[in-house]
Amino acid sequence: MKIATNTTALYGQRSLSKATAGLNSAMEKLSSGLRINSAKDDAAGLQISNRLTSQINGMSVATRNANDGISMLQVAEGAQQEITNTLQRMRDLAVQAANATYSETDRKAINEEFIELKREINRISDATSFGSKKLFQKASGSLVDTVERDMVKALQRTWLSESEDIIQDQLGLMGRGTLKIDLEYVDGDGGTAAYVKPAYSGGQAVQMVMVIDKGDFATSADIHDDSSLALNETLLHEMVHATMASNFQLTNLPIWFLEGTAEAIRGADSRVAQDSAGLGLKNIIDDGAAGGNNSLKDLQGVMPFSPGTAAEVAAVYSGGYLAMRYMYQEIGQNGLQSLMSELTTGQSFDASLNTASGAIWSNEADFFTDMMTTGEDPLDATKTRLQIFVENKMDLTNLDNGALGGKDASDGEVRENTMQGTGSGRLDGSKGFQEFLVLDDNDNSRSDFDTGATYDKPGGGQIRLQDYETQVHGAGGEYINLQVGARSQQVIGFTLGSFSTENLGLEYTELVDQPQFAIFAIDDALTIVDKQRALMGASMNRLDKTINNLNNIIENASASRSRIRDTDFAIQTAELTKMQITQQAATTLLAQANQLPQIALALLQ
Repeated sequence: MKIATNTTALYGQRSLSKATAGLNSAMEKLSSGLRINSAKDDAAGLQISNRLTSQINGMSVATRNANDGISMLQVAEGAQQEITNTLQRMRDLAVQAANATYSETDRKAINEEFIELKREINRISDATSFGSKKLFQKASGSLVDTVERDMVKALQRTWLSESEDIIQDQLGLMGRGTLKIDLEYVDGDGGTAAYVKPAYSGGQAVQMVMVIDKGDFATSADIHDDSSLALNETLLHEMVHATMASNFQLTNLPIWFLEGTAEAIRGADSRVAQDSAGLGLKNIIDDGAAGGNNSLKDLQGVMPFSPGTAAEVAAVYSGGYLAMRYMYQEIGQNGLQSLMSELTTGQSFDASLNTASGAIWSNEADFFTDMMTTGEDPLDATKTRLQIFVENKMDLTNLDNGALGGKDASDGEVRENTMQGTGSGRLDGSKGFQEFLVLDDNDNSRSDFDTGATYDKPGGGQIRLQDYETQVHGAGGEYINLQVGARSQQVIGFTLGSFSTENLGLEYTELVDQPQFAIFAIDDALTIVDKQRALMGASMNRLDKTINNLNNIIENASASRSRIRDTDFAIQTAELTKMQITQQAATTLLAQANQLPQIALALLQ
């Protein structure tokens, strides 16, 4: 028997301490509800549960973010709905103003409301906000190419068919083959407004390209003005070239005839008046100088070239126009159509002129001799017969522009503008060309076509003109990112759009002069708004699905965390009971063990 070391008591103490620690742990887990209260409980489990906690908390915030995003989109779409309502009212006004029963004064009155509605669209676009955040940021420029749109819509509606009708009426010619229209930036404002490039096959132009310089027609106002450089009048001039080129070779015809015919069809009194004021009518016809191409007389037998100086330009265009007016005066419409018909059969210009004039002029030289005859004016013997004709038979100051078929040339109706916007919109090729529009090209490069004889567009990029629809370039506005995940860059992005009248392509629309163009401009604006509303609707539906997915992940991640971290009360209650009993037993036995050394006293008695 030993009394120095009570090993039984030590064992009892250790058991009691262990039972107490187990009891404390069980009570801690039961009181907190967590299996892991510190890293010592389960270091790996603690790390996993903390990551799950970050994910769950982040996704809970992301759910609120997505709901806020839906709310913002609802505010934005509500504003777009009001813009749509406003556009519909503007369209009603445009249709009303387009009716011929309204005078200019009436259209001005209608236009007042139209202007106010445009201002309201701008106000809605500028003022709509979510909280303090402005929703619609103005984009730079229009979302549609208004120059392209206005040009092509005008070509579709009236200009091409009206040009073909005028040319057929006056010249008896119809366009043949394919005409590809290419809108380009050629040489800026001024200079070349448009030109035609034919591709010949077997002596006939089977396909050609008409290039129109967008730099000369930078705004809707430029496109629809009524000056001598108006796009519709320029188009008519080039359509004459295109139609002639599709019927016979142009390269072996004198330049004065080619440009003079085109000018006579569209009317060039104002050009002659302007050139005469600067150079003098006499000098345009015959400047008396030898050499050069500075007057009409110098152009006899001269084939097509690019005039450079002001005198050359005046000689080619004004001089050629005067020569054709003189010819028309002598042989009339039937004679001019006969000339074109003869050229179509492959006859030379001299032979065709001889036949068409009934041998009045056997060739170009005879025609020039006739025009340049002098000595018939008793007051000025140097005046040519052509100059006398211009001064006595032509009126360069009245409203009529001198076009064939008009008042001055043909005793028809007064034509201030040859193109009246009365075309049928026929684009099926039944009375002329089959027209195509070049798309998706570089408007700053005129090398869209091959250098062979086909003028095919490499890689396509062209559509039938009648199938053209305005292209919307982007949505504009600010790009919005919604944080819809627990991690960095887990975002959903979209644009809210731009809806100012400039962005919608309505900045220059009005109802006084161009109500018809306002109609399709508003249609394009409605397309822009509808397209953006569709994107917003898609974004809202996507956010709904995002919220559902977030809630699903939160639910399952919470369940996973619970399985790792939470206390199983059944197990811990049993453990608590076990530890309580163990502690009580250890306490009792320890007390008894502490009494064992006292037995040794019995041996000392």
